[in-house]
Amino acid sequence: MKHLLFALMAACALSCAQAQLGKEYDIRPATTAGAAPSAVKWQDANDAVLAASTTPEALAPYLAHPKAAAALLARVKKAYETDPLAATQIAAISQLVMREDRPQAPAERELWAGALLKAARESQETYRTLLFLDQLRWCGKADQAAAVRRLGETAKDNAVKAFAAMVARELDAAGKR
Repeated sequence: MKHLLFALMAACALSCAQAQLGKEYDIRPATTAGAAPSAVKWQDANDAVLAASTTPEALAPYLAHPKAAAALLARVKKAYETDPLAATQIAAISQLVMREDRPQAPAERELWAGALLKAARESQETYRTLLFLDQLRWCGKADQAAAVRRLGETAKDNAVKAFAAMVARELDAAGKR
């Protein structure tokens, strides 16, 4: 699991570093990150928490009700501000609901994909919207393709427009397999 979460942790590690080092450390784009721990070091230091927080049992409450899923997705903030643990749990749920060895996975996938689509529709912030759409690439359903396409067509941000179009194409293609 450590390797699967590395890319997500790399995006979030600096956010955690800022919280640990205080406001005097600037982690915005185009600044240096020499004092920040690398994603690998952050992950190693938090390995036990990550492991305990991403078990099926730990993630189950978020899949019990749409409001619980929405509460986890609400923890996604602007770029560089999202708690790495929340981002990791979101990615872990997107993988969990796709596991064929889980009899409850189809119902969980329905709930989770619906929560992701709702969050993407309601988000007014590009980073958040893109994160939700990216998760839909992994666990979305073919019947959501039209809604994702509409989201892109009505988006104000060009990145959301382009990414939503790509996600809709992928969901359409997955439905044809």
